[in-house]
Parts: sequence; C-alpha cells; structure tokens
Amino acid sequence: PANERILETENLSKDKVGLSLLLNAFGRIAHAALATSAKVDNRAATERWKRSLEAIQDAHEAMAYNANTKLLLDHLLLNL
Repeated sequence: PANERILETENLSKDKVGLSLLLNAFGRIAHAALATSAKVDNRAATERWKRSLEAIQDAHEAMAYNANTKLLLDHLLLNL
C-alpha cells in the first residue's frame, strides 16, 4: 500500500548509496517486467511497466542534480 511505502522513505532517504542501489534494482525489475509483458502482448501491463520505468529513470536523473531524496522517493513510490 502507498502509505506503507511513504513511511519507508524516511529511512531510505538518509542513505544515498543505498538509494542508488535500490533504484538500480527497481530499474532492472521494471525493465524485465516490461520486456516480458511486451513479449506476451499484454498492452495494459506494458504501459504500466513503461510508466514505472520512466519514473525510475526520472528519479535517477533527479539524484544527479542533488534533489531532495525524501521528495524524490515520495514521488517515485507513489508512481510505481
């Protein structure tokens, strides 16, 4: 649930290295799921995973610009 994800952002936002690793893991999972859903021609799932992957990529880019990690995580976890 979204509210549980938001509660976790407090802990995750304090560890930038851990956050970067988490984003990489999320990216790999989303990419694999996107490829699988496209392979079986599941359009709804493909669109959902595409949006998730875009949100993850946006978070990576925001980290490069030294964005507020708490806000970055809140936004990401609400959009996954």
